[in-house]
Amino acid sequence: MALQEEEVEWRAPWMVLDEILYWCGDFDWVPLLGIWGAVGYAPLLALRQYRSKQFIPTTHGLAQYCERNNSEFGKKIEQLEEEKMQLGLDADVQKLEAEKLRKGKNKAEEDLDSLKTDCKKLQHVNKNCWSG
Repeated sequence: MALQEEEVEWRAPWMVLDEILYWCGDFDWVPLLGIWGAVGYAPLLALRQYRSKQFIPTTHGLAQYCERNNSEFGKKIEQLEEEKMQLGLDADVQKLEAEKLRKGKNKAEEDLDSLKTDCKKLQHVNKNCWSG
């Protein structure tokens, strides 16, 4: 003998079919029993659990919040990228100036060495002139 459709009950036995609690005593929350004990749900969540058509998703309003924050973050990112570019340009200028100073220092050291050599030659010539 096979099961007939009217013999099968297509519902969760723990769901209340006729009544939905919107508050318990003076509290606007609903205690619901679960396998880990009682959990308090706000009416909005209780409506969601019982598939109410009045349910407003908890994500309602997040789109505007995200748009506003994304806009603010976008502006901040653009500002930081501009600052990064300026710092990069400043670093390039500093590198060029450092290279210019390094070349100037090398030239000055070469000139100093040349002057020392010339001075020694002059001292040698001067010494020979007075001794002879």
